[in-house]
Parts: sequence; structure tokens; C-alpha cells
Amino acid sequence: MFAPKLGALAKPGLSGEMFLFDDDHPAVLSTEPGRADYRPAWRVSRVEFTGAPRDLGSVEALRQAEGKGQVRVKATKAILNAGIVKWSRGELPIDSDLKEYLGGGQLIEQPDTQSLEVTFKLHECFPGVRYIVIDTSMEPMAGGMNIAPSPALAGSSEAGGTGRTNVFMNGLKGPGPMGFQPSVFDSQAGAEEWSPYWDHMTYAWKKSKTPRVLTTEEEVHKARDDGGARRVSRQSGHKRRDIHGQLSGSGDRSQHVHGVMSCR
Repeated sequence: MFAPKLGALAKPGLSGEMFLFDDDHPAVLSTEPGRADYRPAWRVSRVEFTGAPRDLGSVEALRQAEGKGQVRVKATKAILNAGIVKWSRGELPIDSDLKEYLGGGQLIEQPDTQSLEVTFKLHECFPGVRYIVIDTSMEPMAGGMNIAPSPALAGSSEAGGTGRTNVFMNGLKGPGPMGFQPSVFDSQAGAEEWSPYWDHMTYAWKKSKTPRVLTTEEEVHKARDDGGARRVSRQSGHKRRDIHGQLSGSGDRSQHVHGVMSCR
């Protein structure tokens, strides 16, 4: 999926390094879950052996081989979204019950490293989107959500590399993250403004209002802005402000960023 917004993450510190080989040599990555510099965005370089191929198991080994003239490395302008499901010291957990949004994890089966297949739970979101959840920038929340922590992803919001997801914490019961209606994205996959990384906005219906299903961000913002005002306290992981209307919710930006993939 083409996502031009990811170009904002080309600077070091906003993306890791991924080295792809012309043969069947596994990709070499600069980081992984469990490290402070992990994020699922990667600056892609192509690697070509100048002689007989051999195993290069780390960026350090690759750079040493480059220094000896054993490989040629060519940087590209591509930024790739690729969340890691299995790494040197762990893997995403499996949800054996398949009854809740988070449950025991986001995987249905263990990653098959032989056939290179991974089976995820697929979630519903408006407008007409299905998606998977892989990681979050809020490291303390990752354990409870049973997904990977990606603390370095937090800087992607200020860089302009994120979209928004609007999540409901009350209202009509449904398959959303908190047990209510599905979340609402700010755009659809394939749109120029779409990003696989979301700022996480949480909304609650006021007690005096009758909840209804909202299917676009425009409808969410109209419900938020239509009516009186209410102060919402600051909560961990989110920047809050005064909000107005039938919905109470987060401000323009959250410190909590999700890494996801979606399809129509």
C-alpha cells in the first residue's frame, strides 16, 4: 500500500534501517522490539554481494563486509511499514479464545517461520476498513494490550507521519477496542493523507445525549462540537483539552501512537 505520509519519517531517529538482499538472504534490521529505538518504520537499502554470498546476521557484520568490498549497499528513498511479529527474545502472543478485541493477543496461530505466514485477528473500523494491530508507542500499555512496544514511534506524530483513529469508551455496544462501536479513521488506506500509524483519540458520549453510530471523522467532530462544554481531565498517554458538545474527547494530538496495517 502506497503511503506518502511515511516520507516524513525518513530522518534518522524516526525510522530504523532495513537491508534487503537480491537473493534469498534474510533482511537485516537495525533494531527489534524490546529496544528503546524500535519502531516499525524502516529506511530501505538494497544489498548486493560482489562475490560468494555468505550469512550476515547484523548491521555491524554487513557494514564490515561493505568496508571490505564484499557487498555493495545502495540506499533508497523508500520508507517501509513492517511491524515485527517474532524477534530474537520474543514474539506476539496468541489469543486462543478469540472473544475480545485485545484478549490474549493479536495472533490466532504461532508465526510459521517455514512458510512465512502469520494469521492475525482482523478488526472492523469505519469507513469500511479492516485492520490488524501490531504495536504501540506507549511502552507501559503494550504489555496489557499484548502487542509489541515501539517507544521510538512516538516522534512520528510531531513529524507529520501519523493519521488519527477515534475510539469510543461508551455508547452503543460493538466490536470496538473498548467494547463499543467500531473506531473511526480519519482516512482510508490508499488515500494520500492515510498513514498506518495513528494518533489515538478517545471519546465518550455525554450522559445527557443519546448515543448513535458515527461513521466518519466529520460526524465525530460535529458531535463533539455541537452543544455545551465540559472539562475533561488529563489522562496518562493522552494530551487533553476543553471539548464541546455531545461527545467528550481528546485534543488534537495524542502521545499514544499505534502501528497497524489496514485493508478495504
